[in-house]
Amino acid sequence: MLAFIDQQCKTKVEDLIKSDPCPVNGGWSDWSAWSDCSTTCGTGLSRRSRACFNPAPSLLGQQCDGDSNDYSLCYSNPCKVDGFCSEWESWFCSFRKPHTRMRQRTCYDPLFGGQPFQGNDTESYTDPSCT
Repeated sequence: MLAFIDQQCKTKVEDLIKSDPCPVNGGWSDWSAWSDCSTTCGTGLSRRSRACFNPAPSLLGQQCDGDSNDYSLCYSNPCKVDGFCSEWESWFCSFRKPHTRMRQRTCYDPLFGGQPFQGNDTESYTDPSCT
């Protein structure tokens, strides 16, 4: 029985060698199309891929050299930036308005359709000690 199995295996190996005796190295397929950008605004990544089956490696042939994925930076629309204000500065006596103490902060307008900042850029109250 063992001799019969050995003979079958030998025949299959011999057939394989006769039909394709040389190793076949792998070859890359064409690159796929680039994917959509990974972000809807700002900078993101786009990817394309390929596969090692043109031809597929066989009979101890080499795998394909290189990467199966390729990445590229992509830029979508600018991202919305909401308006915002800095921290409040220290209170000070106003030179323009007697008896008034004020504080200020710097506020920035929104960009690309963002929401406006909330509040004011100055605050004041009456202080008789300010002359």
